[in-house]
Amino acid sequence: MTAFRGLPPIISAPGAANTLPDKLSGEILLVTDAGVVEAGLLAKLSHSNWPTLVQDIGEPTHEMIDELADYLRQHTPDWVVGLGGGSVLDVVKLASCVASGGHPCSDLTGEAPLPAPLCQRALLPTTAGSGSEATRTAVFKDSKGRKTWVQGEHLGCEMVVLDGEFTVGLPHQLSALSGLNTVANALEAFLSPRCCEFASSFCLQALNLAGLHLPLMLANLEDRKARQGMLIASFFAGVGLDLCGGGIAHAAAHAASTITGCNHSVGVVWATPVSIYWSLPNAPERYARAARALAFDSYSSIMQAWRGVEQHCGELPQPSGLTEVELKAALQLPENASMLRNNPHPVGPGEFDEMVELLLVHTD
Repeated sequence: MTAFRGLPPIISAPGAANTLPDKLSGEILLVTDAGVVEAGLLAKLSHSNWPTLVQDIGEPTHEMIDELADYLRQHTPDWVVGLGGGSVLDVVKLASCVASGGHPCSDLTGEAPLPAPLCQRALLPTTAGSGSEATRTAVFKDSKGRKTWVQGEHLGCEMVVLDGEFTVGLPHQLSALSGLNTVANALEAFLSPRCCEFASSFCLQALNLAGLHLPLMLANLEDRKARQGMLIASFFAGVGLDLCGGGIAHAAAHAASTITGCNHSVGVVWATPVSIYWSLPNAPERYARAARALAFDSYSSIMQAWRGVEQHCGELPQPSGLTEVELKAALQLPENASMLRNNPHPVGPGEFDEMVELLLVHTD
């Protein structure tokens, strides 16, 4: 069973960000990271004249979130505009809640109740991959260096802006990684035991849009229509993930990031073929349905469909330095348990050796 909360107002069109200053009122703070500034994307919002906080955000950590929360307490804006990839958006979402509570981010785990946000949030993604703008989840590294997550109603934002102009200029490899992350999100949500027909509509539409637009975008990185299509696909996949949850690929990505510090999308894309292989015998018809959505009836095999999209992506990075002992231990951390259960074939207590072997064999 899935619980739908409704969606925030969504502005979706090339150039949509130009309308944002007219839609927000009161004191507004723009939060972004150094990579967005270096890419010249901040200049596209220069007409807003908003105060801007540029953080050095890589993979989110509890320190980053607490730092922004302290800033929000001091300045109490009415709106925070998050401009960036999933890491920036997660930091903005969670910091706005931490700011109104009395506990640091490191005290928050899993589905523990979150305080209402101190300010409203408008999220403008600059990558089409994580779907963070659509989810009520934030991912970060805790005080022990473990990749963990927090989920709660108050992590849903108040406005989403999908403007493909802000993903133009993203290099080929990052565009490919983000796009495959969208596909992986939609696949795992669709295969979740929690996925009903209502949630399926978001997942299948995400696969359909990604199957169409990702190859076109990677063939021409300036293709505005394909860029916009991938942003919408990422949002739909995020809705599906929010309703149904992630599975093996997301648990493995959390484990790999805990060990090596690798980017979340790198881990998810690396582990998705293993996730498919593991659960395929338990849900062949559902995987065939996903394959048809992704590949427009070209394949009945989901692995063929995945490889068919992946072939447009070129060489992609993978987690490095993983060992059998460390990976097995990281997979069994409590924060990964719900994701390892959320598959057509859950990973049982006696199956971790087999899962680790498959993941390591898949590592080049």
